[in-house]
Amino acid sequence: MNINFSAWSIRKPVPSILLFVVLCVLGLLSFSKLPVTRFPNIDVPLVSVTITQSGAAPSELESQISKRVEDAVANITGVKHVLSTLTDGQSQTVIEFRLEVNTDRAVNDVKDAIAKIRADLPRTIDEPIIQRIDVEGQSILSYGAFSAGMTLEQLSWHVDDVVARELQGLKGVGRVDRYGGVDREIRISLDPDRLLALGTTAGEVNRQIRATNVDLAGGRGEVGGQEQAIRTLAGARTVAELADTKITLSGGREVRLKELGRVEDSRAAVDAHRQEGIHRQDRDGGDRAGDRSGSHRARVQAQCNGEGGDGQDEDECGRHELQHRIRYRHRTSSLARGAPQRPSDPGG
Repeated sequence: MNINFSAWSIRKPVPSILLFVVLCVLGLLSFSKLPVTRFPNIDVPLVSVTITQSGAAPSELESQISKRVEDAVANITGVKHVLSTLTDGQSQTVIEFRLEVNTDRAVNDVKDAIAKIRADLPRTIDEPIIQRIDVEGQSILSYGAFSAGMTLEQLSWHVDDVVARELQGLKGVGRVDRYGGVDREIRISLDPDRLLALGTTAGEVNRQIRATNVDLAGGRGEVGGQEQAIRTLAGARTVAELADTKITLSGGREVRLKELGRVEDSRAAVDAHRQEGIHRQDRDGGDRAGDRSGSHRARVQAQCNGEGGDGQDEDECGRHELQHRIRYRHRTSSLARGAPQRPSDPGG
């Protein structure tokens, strides 16, 4: 029995028109709810092996760690590419497997391979960190922040304390990371001549500071008929208190830390320019990023103009500016690095 659908549709056009309208409506609804993601929803088997060794140079890491790790993982079934990145004190090896390889199995195979050579690695290294690289979980939005009226320390604190909290309060944001800027660091610079004159070493001073400048829990006890927590509070609250810490010398002598050198409230070493980068990741792995970022920019501008928000001072807000960037980095570059790319100059 042959059915001529064309002739039937011409004789009865209503069902055909109705089906066409329904399909168009369903298509428009599906298109409006289509998520926006940086990468396709696929599971790329990538595993990273990170090994740190304090004070080691890249040449030493290459011969003592990276080469042995590469030789160990090269024989794993399904390995496609192996890439090592060396920096001062850190070696990171990224292993890319073929798409048909299960990611969980790849992680277990790498862990087994590293466990076999663990005894051959230097004893001074930290425990190797083996983890999968979630390509889909990379940052989907990037912001650049800079200020002409703030120092690098003030700008870093402002991003961590104000901007990051504001972004974390948005619906769908899973994680906010800052790249660039500086971190606070209390630096103790010892005088070698002074140490030699007093008969002590920098290692001994470091050991005593680590042992005494700490808060410890002491359990619980009965005080006044009530159970109270017991704590030992010995950590310095200010730089001046840390400088007054007593260091025990041989023969029962004592000297204050500030007499052995300088104690400064400084910042950690930084290799970035005077700018901040913020990477934002959606909690659901992909959403209507454009609509969300637009509403957030309007909210920030309203706060700067004094129209709402948390009552931030208008002059303070006017000194800094956030420039929004949506950057779709090339996929292969992200896979090769195995880590989020540092945001570009917002003024470029």
